Parts: sequence; C-alpha cells; structure tokens
Amino acid sequence: MMKKNIFLLIVILITGCSSGQKEQEIKQTVYTHGNTSENSIKSAEKIDNNITYEVFFSLESSTECLNIEIESVYLQKTFPVQKIPKKTFFIVEKEIILPAAATKNKTRYIPIGRNFNNDWEIFSPVKICTLKNDPLSVLNKAKYRIRLTTFEKLPVYYVITINSDSKVVFAEGK
Repeated sequence: MMKKNIFLLIVILITGCSSGQKEQEIKQTVYTHGNTSENSIKSAEKIDNNITYEVFFSLESSTECLNIEIESVYLQKTFPVQKIPKKTFFIVEKEIILPAAATKNKTRYIPIGRNFNNDWEIFSPVKICTLKNDPLSVLNKAKYRIRLTTFEKLPVYYVITINSDSKVVFAEGK
C-alpha cells in the first residue's frame, strides 16, 4: 500500500509539472528616454487645459504588448539640491494617416492608453496590448506619441521607460 502511494505521488508530481503546453517566453527589453520639460516639444493639445510635452517613438517590429512608465522630478536648484518627485499624467497615442480627401491635415493621433482614470487616480506602469478585432490597437511599425504633464509650471526632468519585445526607437521632434 505504501509503495502504491509513493508511486502515485511521483506520477502526480511528474505529470503536474509538465502540462504538455510550453509557456511562451517573451523576451522583453527595457528602453528609456530622458529629457527636461524645458528641452521638450510643447504639444498643441492639452490635458485638462494644462501644457503637455510630447515625445515620439516607433517600434521596429510588431508586438503584442508594451509596458510604459514615466517618472518625473523637480530639481530644486538651491542648496542642498533635492529631487522632488512629481506626479506625471500621460496619454499614449498612435499615429493614423487619413486619406488626403478626408482632411487637410492627414495625420491624426488616436489614444491607445493612459495612466489615469476619470477621477485623476494614477496607475503605473501602463500595459497596452493589441486587441482582437480592433485594427487600430495593433502595435506595429507606426509612429507613437506620448503626451505628458505634471500640472506644474516648474521645469521637471522625466524618464520614460518602455518594456517591449520589439526594439523601441525614440525620435527627437515630429
């Protein structure tokens, strides 16, 4: 009886550890971009009527998901120098090229993710994934824009971190 129980335990352990399905390993790489609000492009579009700064990036190939996080600090310029963290609100948008007949400006951006809800609560990092049956959500070689704000007039230093299994290329300017 004891040998049967040990044998069953071994069988359960062996079969339980190998379910027959291999988990797909996604090798994600971390890409970062840092700048100051003083040296960043101001966006014509605002968040809650406040100035936003825009950063552009593209993907080298298609991917299923991106994780995006932004950290901002105000650098106090008096002694002793201190880094004061600032809440950063951001929207991630995908560039869409419209037919020339549809509008004068053929380039539009559609929101595909943001790090805040309607009550202005922040969550981070933001995970953006391709949705089935939604061709606009496909994460491909398109151009993307991040608009960010801290709702402060003080200059801040920010670092954008993107985790992706596709190479991320940040672009200076549009």
